[in-house]
Amino acid sequence: MKSHKILTKAQSARTANQPIPISGYKVVEGPLSFNLPLECVLKANPLIQIYSRNFDSSALITHVKINDNVKKGQVLLDLNADIEMFELKQAKKSVALLAKELEGYEQYMVWSRKNRKIGLGVEAEHRRRIIDWLHAKTTLGKERIKIELIQDKIKQKKVQAPVDGIVVDVMQPGQTLRGSNVPLATLAVVDPILMECPLNEDKLRFVGPKQHVDASFYSFPGKVYHSKISHVHPIADGENRTITLRIELANADATLKPGLHGIAHLKKQKIALRVPNIALLDAANVNEAYVFVVNVDQTVHLRKIETNIYANGYTEVVKGLEKGEQIVIAGQLDLQEGDLVRIVSTTMQGDKEDNGG
Repeated sequence: MKSHKILTKAQSARTANQPIPISGYKVVEGPLSFNLPLECVLKANPLIQIYSRNFDSSALITHVKINDNVKKGQVLLDLNADIEMFELKQAKKSVALLAKELEGYEQYMVWSRKNRKIGLGVEAEHRRRIIDWLHAKTTLGKERIKIELIQDKIKQKKVQAPVDGIVVDVMQPGQTLRGSNVPLATLAVVDPILMECPLNEDKLRFVGPKQHVDASFYSFPGKVYHSKISHVHPIADGENRTITLRIELANADATLKPGLHGIAHLKKQKIALRVPNIALLDAANVNEAYVFVVNVDQTVHLRKIETNIYANGYTEVVKGLEKGEQIVIAGQLDLQEGDLVRIVSTTMQGDKEDNGG
């Protein structure tokens, strides 16, 4: 059986030294509207752990329970302050005795001054009493400072929330913690609340800090939260080939809870030099491609270009093409370097085109 070689139009034209018919596109600037949905999860921002300054702490009364919303300064629990109350009582007794002793010295000083003026021999006794009076005055000052310190300790027995948040963990009445490295309570800061989104590494060039985000959650269908990317993690997850994005969402009413899942729509709009995706021939690197450029003499040249974001059938060109150049968008798969071509149709879509989001 005879086999017949089927020739394409390009092959036939090349054999006959005729121009190859192609469709062209004049490179211009146009709008690019980028929308990338990511599956995300909410996390506290951050967890605040409250510790005791004492080695041993025993809960007397707990005023809140786990998952309660609390405000800054709200009392979470009262710790047992029996020891501090006993120390305060003893210190107050000591102050009362010292104050009475000091009063006696001061009365003597008044009497002594009168007698010294009339020449009675009380000089040595006067000097001794001055020393005793100074000692009593110094001791009284120390005891009063001690009372202030004990009162401060008693105030600390009322454990208050340092920030607004949600109670994650809290001591229960009668529970005793030994060691100052065990938290009395843990709060999750949820205003703003963090939304963490893993992004595939090949999409990293599409996003950056301050980029607009619309977030929605399965728990609250129809409600959209508007924000921006606050942080792009500097280290990638090598195993999963992802990079974590962080988005802060306003959450004054604490409606959004850590652990909820949702979708973040990353959006970007710009006017850029762009080409239709159908014109691109694959290159080795993700942000590179090849296109056939039509020269003035109607021959074609295969040129490598650098690309960025792509959306709505177009890809942004950041290097390799100039505005006004003609590229091939149909027929390029059969072309070879230096082929003579004939443009049968030209497409040019520019700044006024609206591609949508």
